[in-house]
Amino acid sequence: MGEWSDETAEWYAEKYGEYPTNKLGLEGLIFQPGDRVVDLGCGTACALRHLASANEAIELLGVDPMSRMVELAKEAVAKAGHQGRIRLLRGQASLGKKEQVQELEARLTQAGFQVLESEEMEGHGVSLQRWICAPV
Repeated sequence: MGEWSDETAEWYAEKYGEYPTNKLGLEGLIFQPGDRVVDLGCGTACALRHLASANEAIELLGVDPMSRMVELAKEAVAKAGHQGRIRLLRGQASLGKKEQVQELEARLTQAGFQVLESEEMEGHGVSLQRWICAPV
């Protein structure tokens, strides 16, 4: 991620915070009670808020590298009434290049997860990497 300021985070949240592609990674997924979803680079937590509305019994965690973006996400989560359902943290995954994607998959394995599926998804001019994992 480049050098972002609080103003950049606010601009992004206003312009893209509710963008339809924020839900792209959710397409075709079916969740079971007790499943956990981690959204790296969660922005305003749009996708997590959508999941919280549609799935009562799953755990939701959002991580974003910008403190201001996490604050904006917390505001949006509270406004939607999901503050008890979605946990938001400041943190960084450093993704972007193919080697970094492979490195994160290796770290998931080292952390005790089995990568069941890894998929690059594209839509509306953006792309994302989606992993489906299970504890080993």
